[in-house]
Amino acid sequence: MIYKANDKFRTALRSTWISSPADGSLLVGAVPTNVPTVVVVGWKTAFEAVFSVTGKSGSTAADYALTGVTWLRGYVGNLAENSTVNCLNNYEFFNQYSEFVNDQYLQMAEQAVAPSTPTAGNLRLYADTSGKWNVKNSAGVNAVLGELSDQFIAVADATTMTFDLGSLTNKLKFLTGALAGNRTFAISNSSAGLVFMIRVRQDGTGSRTVTWFPAGTDTITMTLATPGVVTTTLDLKTGTPVVFTTTGTLLTGITAGTRYYWIRTAATTGNVATSKANALAGTAIATSVSQSGVHTMKPQILWPADTAPTLSTGKHAIDDFGFVIQSTGQISGTTIVKDL
Repeated sequence: MIYKANDKFRTALRSTWISSPADGSLLVGAVPTNVPTVVVVGWKTAFEAVFSVTGKSGSTAADYALTGVTWLRGYVGNLAENSTVNCLNNYEFFNQYSEFVNDQYLQMAEQAVAPSTPTAGNLRLYADTSGKWNVKNSAGVNAVLGELSDQFIAVADATTMTFDLGSLTNKLKFLTGALAGNRTFAISNSSAGLVFMIRVRQDGTGSRTVTWFPAGTDTITMTLATPGVVTTTLDLKTGTPVVFTTTGTLLTGITAGTRYYWIRTAATTGNVATSKANALAGTAIATSVSQSGVHTMKPQILWPADTAPTLSTGKHAIDDFGFVIQSTGQISGTTIVKDL
């Protein structure tokens, strides 16, 4: 039997407990929350006795009772009315726990696929068909337990390759499948403070290229002015490279897909410049002609010298790149190692 603790349970006997023949109930002034449990009557007195309890009954202080009572140890004899009754830490709790964790077998059904996402604040633990333990959190992020934290996380080759930054157990080191064509990279589950690495592999043809993921994406509004004003939810520092897309037309002076540079005027507003030098100097683009449609702004990765790296072109070449997410909309990138 697994006994349950009731740390705050304190009461007293309403009536004398008779030891011979032993009563099957303890008449008490209150009942514990959890049963089965273990209680101590007459704690720290000459009459201290320990009982196991399997049930409870009654609805008021006048008729409460602990039922299924079995004497375990301590004083042998009648216990007087008004004797204290407590649920204390007893070695029965620990013995039962030990018996459970040291059991020879823990049987669980294998899961061919990840189970459903648990509710907020919970984790779901399961074993997959390979025998590995997995944990899934309330955000739907699944991780394999017991894997070495320095192992690479494999990302299969595809037209768009997404690097999931939500791993709970692995260092964020990614190894791409050999690129069989020009690819677009994307990230998911990003958050400020994460550091990650991507090892990019060429296939037997080589000379593959990649389009790097943006540092963020935000729906923005543009206001016709001299210079034009952009309103965003992102707080970007001056000099951050940005690219705009739209479902309609942008203000004249700003072209979709062109790299511009942010000039911060407030936490959620700014202008843009044609170069980083102009942005730092405060030389913004003057706009004209009203725009239409839904506009999107994508801050770009901050690379050294403001130049995105190219991949090594050799067959089966391997390049390593490192990234730091400093805030929403700001990711710094650098080349770690380039192949021949």
